[in-house]
Amino acid sequence: MAGATGVIGRHLVALFAERGHEVAGMIRTQQKAGRQRDAGAEPVVCDVCEPPLIHRRL
Repeated sequence: MAGATGVIGRHLVALFAERGHEVAGMIRTQQKAGRQRDAGAEPVVCDVCEPPLIHRRL
């Protein structure tokens, strides 16, 4: 999910995870990985401004 650490995204991550969905949360830095795991998402470190990196991570 792009925007997984944003105001709306962090709530959607938790909601989807609670409902049993597998969620991958895009984050730009490793420092936010713990929050994504705590919310039930698999953190994926990448930046939408670097398309080749996104392709390698997905």
